[in-house]
Amino acid sequence: MNAILNKILLSKEIPVNLSYDELNEVILKIDQKLFRIHELQSGEYKFLSNFSLGTAIVKGNPGMIEGIKIFGEIQKKTNSTSILVVTSKLRIELVFICIFWIGMILFQIFGNDKMSLLINMLMFPVILIWFWFVYRIQEKSLLKKVENKIKNALRQGV
Repeated sequence: MNAILNKILLSKEIPVNLSYDELNEVILKIDQKLFRIHELQSGEYKFLSNFSLGTAIVKGNPGMIEGIKIFGEIQKKTNSTSILVVTSKLRIELVFICIFWIGMILFQIFGNDKMSLLINMLMFPVILIWFWFVYRIQEKSLLKKVENKIKNALRQGV
């Protein structure tokens, strides 16, 4: 199961020539025009997109859901180098789609609706893959923004 999740979830290591504390300080000082940063605890962050398709988030609109998000954790490599490990988590929407899909298949099996069952078995995997693909593109875009902001901050000597 872990092997499947590792292929589904986003994960990237960003090596930085800064100490743990210096990288922590750089992240906290990043301009938050393109995305928001929430410090979960020292060295752990949640990066939230200010815009996301399919989650009703536009310009940081505080809704019932957080929209597209990735998580970052600083790991100390040496006294002068660190790694920001960025990951995504399983989207609850995809879990709901799977549960709904299984429920529909069971309902159709016991209801003897074989034609709808065939359509259902073909349609829902396509829907699931489509939503995963749309979320993944947005998560990768957010990751790129985070990575660029950190690199720009390092170039400017912040």
